[in-house]
Amino acid sequence: MKNPLLFFALLLTAVPARAQTPVFYNHQDSLRGYLFPERACYDVKHYDLDISFSRVNPSDENMPLDQLQGSVGFLVQNVADYNRLQFDLFERFSVDSILWQDRKLRFEREGNAVFILFPANQRAGRQNSFRVYYHGTGLVAKRAPWDGGFSYAKDQNGRPWIGVSCEGLGASSWWPNKDHLSEEPDSMTLRYTIPEGLMVVGNGRLFSREIKDKKETFVWKVNNPINNYNVTVNIGDYVHFTDDYTDASGQVRTLNYYVLRGNEVRAIEHFQQVKPMLSCFESKMGPYAFWEDGYALVETPYWGMEHQSAIAYGNNYKNNKYGFDFIIVHESGHEWFGNSISVADHADMWIHEGFCTYSETMFMECIRGKAAAYDYINGQRRNIRNQKPMIGPYEVNYAVADNDIYFKGAWIIHSLRNSLNDDARFYDLMRDFNRDFFKKTTRTEEVIQWWAKHTDARYEATLRQYLFQSNLPILEYKLKGRGKERKLSYRFAGVGQDFYLPITVETRQKSVTLSPDTDWQEITLTFQKGEKPALSFGDYLLKTEEVK
Repeated sequence: MKNPLLFFALLLTAVPARAQTPVFYNHQDSLRGYLFPERACYDVKHYDLDISFSRVNPSDENMPLDQLQGSVGFLVQNVADYNRLQFDLFERFSVDSILWQDRKLRFEREGNAVFILFPANQRAGRQNSFRVYYHGTGLVAKRAPWDGGFSYAKDQNGRPWIGVSCEGLGASSWWPNKDHLSEEPDSMTLRYTIPEGLMVVGNGRLFSREIKDKKETFVWKVNNPINNYNVTVNIGDYVHFTDDYTDASGQVRTLNYYVLRGNEVRAIEHFQQVKPMLSCFESKMGPYAFWEDGYALVETPYWGMEHQSAIAYGNNYKNNKYGFDFIIVHESGHEWFGNSISVADHADMWIHEGFCTYSETMFMECIRGKAAAYDYINGQRRNIRNQKPMIGPYEVNYAVADNDIYFKGAWIIHSLRNSLNDDARFYDLMRDFNRDFFKKTTRTEEVIQWWAKHTDARYEATLRQYLFQSNLPILEYKLKGRGKERKLSYRFAGVGQDFYLPITVETRQKSVTLSPDTDWQEITLTFQKGEKPALSFGDYLLKTEEVK
């Protein structure tokens, strides 16, 4: 939405049913999704969270934490002159005061947006700092992590167990921040205070813990850029244990695990798959980005989330039929795609989820071989719906409502890999891609240009077709003749003239590479005596139609 005055947009989006329903985006969506001057004027360098939970033992799992109270300090770099600045905090929370240079500032609210009114112009190029004091009750998650908020449960010993998830919903659902995906602070301090007796696990490394007046404060520190929805708090009767892993550079790293008391024995055995997974990912995608903050799995009362350096794990220690735990592998894959490489707008979430979903296939290849990996991703293909484009509307905090960003996204990457027909080159590209966008935010346009530049400029049209059109390319073909030699005619339909996707066709005799375009082409294929002249195009994201 290039026009910031256009607050209402009627857009079609897919829903779980086959029909489409209109979705209205309003001014509040623009206030979250668009960088108005009041948000574009500053860049957050550091957040200092200081949050107290006065009660962590609700009488039932539907009762929210009573009076979450705290403050968040902002250290910002001024990008432009301003005397009015926007941050975000859900309307369910009250802003008690905003302190700047030991004085209270005036502020205005507009729904979930809060505007600070500075008494003097703040100059570009300088740093500024202020602290927001607030209180309220946490939002209860209805179906975490998809419908986010706080999740409340009791562990097997009847003790409280609490976590939070807010991807899509927004981190401003529980703490004040500049809630836009393009904004990642360089570092954070997380200070959580709870009634003593339980443990709090946050992102990064545990810096200190202190008990005072029957309350315990846990201080965690993050030394890397982190997107807001990855910031987390986990409260429970946790047991901490570690393991050693030798990374790609030869350094011995400590892996941290936080599991509920009583689950230590099976967790120690189950989490052994983490080391070969990390080794695989580093070999295929490049170095792990966050060793300064560590790698951790934290047991949670919901299925899982890619909380940076503190991955939420709630899959009950179950492996799938392929012999690995999907949640461990998928959410860890996000440390590369989603956490290191992050998108700047929800419209581009296929970059997070498509590449991360393909990391599962790469892991299968590491542990079971290429044939098993291809069998794995073919099993995911049935989930692709092709009902709407992969790219959503920009600048309105787009609510992703389609699994194609996962499975179709993975198949776009798989198709490109098979079209290149050079696995060594493909994995070089994956590592280069992660190196060039290491700890950076990006957008679809930039990703398209990078892959086109580093493969073949003609793939730009291919990626645009897959990402901006909902319908799949159609490969039409005719196979005519008798005996060993048959004439194969073929062309692409339903695509633009520049669509480019060389494909490899296998027969028992040999493999043949085709470079279809929108005009009919013809080659001769040779089959063995008695061989049924069947063709397979299963390694590409295409529809195929045999034309008589």
